[in-house]
Amino acid sequence: MTWTRRKTAIAVTAVIVLAGLVTGALVLLRGGGRARTASVAPSPATQLRSPFTGERVSSLNRVLAVKIDNIVLARPSTG
Repeated sequence: MTWTRRKTAIAVTAVIVLAGLVTGALVLLRGGGRARTASVAPSPATQLRSPFTGERVSSLNRVLAVKIDNIVLARPSTG
């Protein structure tokens, strides 16, 4: 009985190790998992538009948003 459990444990471990090796080989062969970056410059035929207003813009910049609650449980606004 113990020998059967030990064989099963060895077989399961071997399958897990083999799956890890195959996954690692695939990652290495596909470029090491490096993310590809898209070009930020717009093409001449495409105009960039603001996602908030829809107006044409020369570049898309970061947006800062601040939310201030006006309910009793959120007062006083500190921190």
